[in-house]
Amino acid sequence: MVNLIILSLLFIISSCQVNDQAASSAPVADDICSGKTILGIAGTADCSGGGGGVTFLSFASRRDNNLFPTDPVDFIAFFATRDEVATLADEHIGTGVFATNHSVIPNPLYDSDGRYGDGRPFGKMHYLERIAVNEAGKATRADIAECGTTSGASIEDRISDCATENGLWAFYDGKKYGQDGEGDWKLVTVVDNAGTKYEVWRDERTKLLWSDKTSVDNNWFQAAGYHKPGAISLAEANLDSTDYQTSATEAISVCPDVTAGGAIAAGGGTPGVTYSAPANVFHKGGLSHPQVTWRLPSINDWQLANVNGIRKVLPNMDNIFWSASSYSYDRGVAWVFNGVDGGMGSDNRGNTGSVRCVAPSRD
Repeated sequence: MVNLIILSLLFIISSCQVNDQAASSAPVADDICSGKTILGIAGTADCSGGGGGVTFLSFASRRDNNLFPTDPVDFIAFFATRDEVATLADEHIGTGVFATNHSVIPNPLYDSDGRYGDGRPFGKMHYLERIAVNEAGKATRADIAECGTTSGASIEDRISDCATENGLWAFYDGKKYGQDGEGDWKLVTVVDNAGTKYEVWRDERTKLLWSDKTSVDNNWFQAAGYHKPGAISLAEANLDSTDYQTSATEAISVCPDVTAGGAIAAGGGTPGVTYSAPANVFHKGGLSHPQVTWRLPSINDWQLANVNGIRKVLPNMDNIFWSASSYSYDRGVAWVFNGVDGGMGSDNRGNTGSVRCVAPSRD
């Protein structure tokens, strides 16, 4: 939209004389070509030399700039410089431009949602990592400190602790950096397990907690903590019997919490079946039932999180993730979310994929 406005302005300036009046001024007849009418005012200006119908009134299009240059050459030069509309790169290097241009415009050559952050030509940094890199003592995401791990602490206290420990790394301001109506995100907890750090974030619009990615691949039945004695449809009959966890003693539950006795907390799972939690429970940041009740996110949860900016905030997003939602015409298939580009697709429930879990935030 901004580019479109800029191009329009440059086109108008190329064919019109710039007048040094404020945009809030009503047009006057001398600024309008004879034979033209603008806002009910008949023009008297002699535009026989060319002109595009009306001379252009200078204006301030954003509250951060008092007035754009009125000279045509200066005006074009103003927008020819990328830094005049601040980008995340400007904040990253701390230029003065960002200090007076707070409605950040991403430059596609510099900013992305996490793809190719490996130093290759035009390597692109994760949005949050671009923003938070200026935090003193925390040059990279690997420097993020453990936080929000006090047992029994409320969600709000955990968020407060993470903000204290990690500063810019603990908050994503969707209103400031979002380009598509994104929301705010707050860091809830960071757990360090033998040098590997797991982050839990809260989407401030939905108040859903989002876990980190599991460190192993699981099929849909394991991700959802689902057990069944056998296939009950023709589509499921095409799956291997081990895919849908027919064993009553070896069922795995990645998202729903497993109690000490092997049942799934909060009434989920199949009665009489002993479940086990995978070894990577650290991805939930030490939070568990009854303080929070984890589940596999639906495809609607994923879509809302994507609109709110999840791929610009959370780590480890370049994967295909399971959703809890079934595919309507094939019971052997479930919806998946593509963390690379935000797209949706489907996959056979017996295949392996990555898992993130969600939980309502309530203390």
